[in-house]
Amino acid sequence: MGRHWSSKLGGRLLRWPPHVLTLAYVLVASAWVLGAAHLLQLHLAKAAGRELADAAVGLLFVAISASFMFVALSRAWTQQRRSRQAWTAAVDARREAEAMLHEIVDTSSDAIFAMDRNGRYLLLNREAERILGQPTGLALGRDDGAFLPPAQVIERAARARAVMAADALRTDDELVCTVDGERVHHTVRGPLHDTHGVVRGTFAIARDVTVRRQAEARMMLATKSFELAGYGKSISDARTDRFLDVNPTFARERGWQRDELVGRSIFDVYPPRLLDQVRDIVVQLRHTDHLVVESEHMRRDGSVFPVLLDVTVTRDADGVAQHRLVHAIDISARRRAEEAAALWASAFAQTGFAVAIADRADGALLDVNPAFAAMQRSTRDALRGQALASLFAPPLGAASTAPGSRELHGEHALLRADGTRLPVRVELTDTAQAGRALRIVHLTELPVDTAPRAGRYDG
Repeated sequence: MGRHWSSKLGGRLLRWPPHVLTLAYVLVASAWVLGAAHLLQLHLAKAAGRELADAAVGLLFVAISASFMFVALSRAWTQQRRSRQAWTAAVDARREAEAMLHEIVDTSSDAIFAMDRNGRYLLLNREAERILGQPTGLALGRDDGAFLPPAQVIERAARARAVMAADALRTDDELVCTVDGERVHHTVRGPLHDTHGVVRGTFAIARDVTVRRQAEARMMLATKSFELAGYGKSISDARTDRFLDVNPTFARERGWQRDELVGRSIFDVYPPRLLDQVRDIVVQLRHTDHLVVESEHMRRDGSVFPVLLDVTVTRDADGVAQHRLVHAIDISARRRAEEAAALWASAFAQTGFAVAIADRADGALLDVNPAFAAMQRSTRDALRGQALASLFAPPLGAASTAPGSRELHGEHALLRADGTRLPVRVELTDTAQAGRALRIVHLTELPVDTAPRAGRYDG
């Protein structure tokens, strides 16, 4: 209890300023000595008693002074010990933080390095040493000229000088020759200062962004392709069946503005009579990643046109459909060409005139119509591939076997499959289709009395 009271009193006293505490001690001590001497003179008449009392007072004073000194020294020693412990803990914490920082820097996948004003390496982490192809410590004191091509050395030195001159951070994408080949590094450079704040060099943190930049380049190309394509492209949400984006061609071909279609249902561009078919296609796309199908799209004014849809579905990690990428090609011209071709094919097959098509380069028959086959008393399949000139009687037939020859133009004798001959007039028309030189052959049967004299004709 007394010890607790003493510590409490000492703690309160030591909170006072030193000069106040000293003055208080002088006043209390002086009052004690003077008061004690006066009391002894008043109450003790004998000299022996006064000496004993003086000794007792002195010892009591020593005890009180010693107690006060003990409390003061204990407090000071405790404070000093705590200060030393705090300082030791701070030093240990700093060392631990520096060790952690060194480990973070050294194990970083980014290349981290520092250079002096002359471009010599002062520090490199493991990744920086690895990409330079240098074992630990061997790059220190050397410059980029020992590791990189001259052009890259000049560029990096210029950037470092600019950073030191501006005394500010700078960020660049730079091409660097490394042990992994030529890579793109996204590099942040900054000034390195000494203890007086003077720039002594530069530090840099370089991250390999080659793959990212390649992906960005591909994305840019894809974006340009999307925007500039001469056919319609759209991206829709597979969960809501609404357009997320369309390219200008897609919107223009359907009579809409681009921003008007974004957010609308994909079913708005189909004629009502096809909606059930389109819904079936949407269901089918839940189970397949790619589909090519022909359909029809409806313009804003209600008119329709045929389209070829090439649909690709993207999915999340669970395989759930996320987006549909659609290439929508207007095939109106192709349909018209197909219809025209069908009409010509029908006319070719049904006309009563004997017509054949031959390759102008080698004279081989590519096709004949039924009338031509009937006149030759053969079949279309049998005649395909035969040389046109071989169907006519010699000597003109023999003289006309050269590819591209027009000797057959005029009146000749047709050698029929049954061995008979038929007088005909041959008319040739040269044309081309898809870059291929063709010859249209038209045969007209002649009366026997007007037949050419070359050969004998049988009916």
